[in-house]
Amino acid sequence: MEVPPPDKEARKEILKVHLESRPTEEDIDYESVAAETEGMVASDVELVAENAAREAMFEDEPVGTEYLLEAVGGVRG
Repeated sequence: MEVPPPDKEARKEILKVHLESRPTEEDIDYESVAAETEGMVASDVELVAENAAREAMFEDEPVGTEYLLEAVGGVRG
């Protein structure tokens, strides 16, 4: 049985769920981040959120769109 990757709306929700307990900027562009994660499975999208949160924590800043987009590149390799 093959499970397709989550659609754009599902990827946005995955990001939000994994960032809900983290300090975030109020104006995160979830739309553009979700677009950049096209084709990723749920665990990859979760990893994007976790990597972005870790990097923001090291910089002592809230998670923002830039951290998320950088994390997408890291997960894609």
